[in-house]
Amino acid sequence: VEGGGYSLDEVDPVQPSSRRRQQFNSYQKNHAFVLRSREDIVIHFLIELRMLRIHSLFILFTTFWQFFHSTVTNLAYWQHARLNAANRVPLKDIAFEILPALDGEMWIISEYILCVILGVSISCIVVNLVVKWNAPHGRPIYCVQILRRMGMTWISCQLLRMISFLVTTLPGASRQCRYAV
Repeated sequence: VEGGGYSLDEVDPVQPSSRRRQQFNSYQKNHAFVLRSREDIVIHFLIELRMLRIHSLFILFTTFWQFFHSTVTNLAYWQHARLNAANRVPLKDIAFEILPALDGEMWIISEYILCVILGVSISCIVVNLVVKWNAPHGRPIYCVQILRRMGMTWISCQLLRMISFLVTTLPGASRQCRYAV
């Protein structure tokens, strides 16, 4: 064939099954997600387990970081308990004055908010085993990647939190942060 083109005999004809697959793929791309088949769930779960084994040290580090954060929190409580009455007077904070005190019955609200946030996060992560998301980048979304990113964000935020409550005596809305001056 002149000009470097291909003749019709050289091109493989499209099989009917691949036409259906192309139509099905174009149908899937129009939707945000597709439910996985049982085989796909098992395959995705095995891939997740392998990734979990590879990244288990980081996830273990993230877990132990929580214990370190708890230790530093106790150190900050000990440090603040040693302050005299003049140093216990917190800085003026307009937002702290506007927000209601979390004493008595209202103290549990912060725990409910935390439980709701954790519940939504865990359910969104677990749904990835059953649902295949059609992400704009086209790559699959894995639970272990989400856990790693969430863990890194968590470590960064807690590091900044530890630094802030070790070097300051800011007021806290929780009952254990209040001083009798």
